[in-house]
Amino acid sequence: MEARFTRTQTTVGADPHQWHTYEQYRLVHDQRLEEHDFIDRTRQDTLVFEEVENEGVLFIHLEGNIYCLNGVTLKVEKWFETRKTPIGLLQVRGVTYRYIAYKRGANLLLKYHNLHVDEDEYIHRIYDPETDVLDELEQLTYADE
Repeated sequence: MEARFTRTQTTVGADPHQWHTYEQYRLVHDQRLEEHDFIDRTRQDTLVFEEVENEGVLFIHLEGNIYCLNGVTLKVEKWFETRKTPIGLLQVRGVTYRYIAYKRGANLLLKYHNLHVDEDEYIHRIYDPETDVLDELEQLTYADE
């Protein structure tokens, strides 16, 4: 589902690359942002979900910045394909993602995306399948102090 800014599971037993209802995705996404301790509560994120139709096919696009503590900005961009269930529920499945984090006025901290020719190739400084991108950013910035 990747709602938790992760390349791993968001709920027990859930495959992040399978179909999930859009409503559930948004619920988990919003909850993760509300709960994470590394989010800077003095600055509002600029994340925007938008529906984009291309040749009669609906996609969901998510893009914007998340402002974190220690002067860190996380730029997020995701594209989701969509489908309707037999009872009319909108489902989404992530197709592409890009996370770029930097310390404002300083260097790049991490960069994740699945735009490589080899889908298993990642650019990152640390990787732990039990954490998400926000957790890794928090570890990186506090380790640099």
